Amino acid sequence: MLFPPANPTMPDKPLSITIDAPDGADGMLIFDTTHIRSSNERKPRSTTMLETLVSMSRDLQHGAYVITDSEDDWFQRAGFRTERIISRQAASRLLRGPYLSNRLPAPNSDPMDIHMKRRRLRFEAWWLQVERPVIVDLTT
Repeated sequence: MLFPPANPTMPDKPLSITIDAPDGADGMLIFDTTHIRSSNERKPRSTTMLETLVSMSRDLQHGAYVITDSEDDWFQRAGFRTERIISRQAASRLLRGPYLSNRLPAPNSDPMDIHMKRRRLRFEAWWLQVERPVIVDLTT
């Protein structure tokens, strides 16, 4: 598994992770060019949605997807050709849904458990609404 650290000073360097798929597919590639500054002063480094997704994607079966807020042909300039790019805003819209709350832990559960479960449920709900995984062609 490859997981390069986020580096806001190098926006033209692709962030990626490769996961071996259990069904023998080419694996999974997740790309995100949007950096988020941490609000924690003791942990000021930048993080990306990539890191969030990686923490929730251990059990995904196959395919690849791209999430980015970049609209300046970043992927093309980096040498990647994608069939579909999903913006963070579009992904966020797909994550919303009233039915998610009924699968959350009990209200008196540990707040972090509730937070992590909510993130996982939202990710699963979004993933299920994508008709098919994005195919990323890595020919440069």
